[in-house]
Amino acid sequence: MGGVGVVEVMTAVPELARSVQSTDRVPAVAGVLAILSVIGIGAFIVARNARSHPPHSDLPDVVLDLEERGYLEIEAFFDRGMPDWLLHRRRLPDRNLSEHETGWYFAIFGTRLRSSVPWSQVRPPTVTPPVA
Repeated sequence: MGGVGVVEVMTAVPELARSVQSTDRVPAVAGVLAILSVIGIGAFIVARNARSHPPHSDLPDVVLDLEERGYLEIEAFFDRGMPDWLLHRRRLPDRNLSEHETGWYFAIFGTRLRSSVPWSQVRPPTVTPPVA
């Protein structure tokens, strides 16, 4: 009976070796999938950040002047995949603003003075521009 057990073990060893080899493949395959996932996520992030933003020149000069003087900040962002500008309020309007600039300020942020507004939601003011 002892000899029969040895024969069974000897025939089972190749099967055992094959099962060990197949379990060795699992971590290797998982490692390759993990590396490919990291590369895919990195490529997605690079592609998302590589989208072109609209040029500042698309904004009216009065809005750019308000940014330059510290009344607002302009940040590029994407709304539903479309490039847009997000305008952030930095200072409240004061007496240093002209009527035209004040009109634009309230056209952007409204009378409730919202803190951030997408440029696509801004409607030009009804104030006439200053005569040069």
